[in-house]
Amino acid sequence: LLAPTDYYFDVWSNYRGDSLPANDTLKRVLVATTPANNILPYYTGFEGTTGGWYSSGQNNSFKWGIVFSGLIDSAANGLNAWKTNLTGPHNNNELSYLYSPCFDMTTVVGDPVINFNFSHQLETNNDKAWMELSSDAGATWAKLGVQGDGLAWYNNAGNYWTGLDNRWHNVKHTLSISALGDKSKIRIRFVLQTNSTNVQDGIAIDDMSIYAITNTPVSNGTYTNRTAVSNGT
Repeated sequence: LLAPTDYYFDVWSNYRGDSLPANDTLKRVLVATTPANNILPYYTGFEGTTGGWYSSGQNNSFKWGIVFSGLIDSAANGLNAWKTNLTGPHNNNELSYLYSPCFDMTTVVGDPVINFNFSHQLETNNDKAWMELSSDAGATWAKLGVQGDGLAWYNNAGNYWTGLDNRWHNVKHTLSISALGDKSKIRIRFVLQTNSTNVQDGIAIDDMSIYAITNTPVSNGTYTNRTAVSNGT
């Protein structure tokens, strides 16, 4: 299970004399494997691949590919990005997750910065998105940051993104390296929570980078000084 691949496992019972075999399947389990990233800076524009990211959850609508829907009608750069339904709205009653690969930050000097391009159309306050961080490879999660942290980090005092901002815009958040717990098992994930009415375009993510404070990424994955550019910083 070393290649970056999604594996699905079906678990079922086989009991002699069972008269209802249709209910024997217990669970379908997704195991997504990606190589650990142990060197920063990290960058993916999601063009050739998923970037090692994967999604799951209740009524999950996250997909990777060519974005062409309603108000969010393109990727930030190139053709491909991650979005909740590439060609239409998110689902009702959705609680879905978009997971990053695992990052080993034990040798990182300086505070890491999470940096990506973002677009969203959500029913204000009823549908919301936020980011979570894990320092135990995904066993437990905590919401990352509060409104006003970094650049465009949440637009609601409840500490989530909601409402309409369908232009692609840059979002940043700086992590405290000293507060990360087990630095060898860092992961992040986007969370989308929706209600039962008024589906909209949802959220889209492109040009994801994570870098130490001493480096600044540009969209082709190279690094320069701290001069921000519009397509990936």
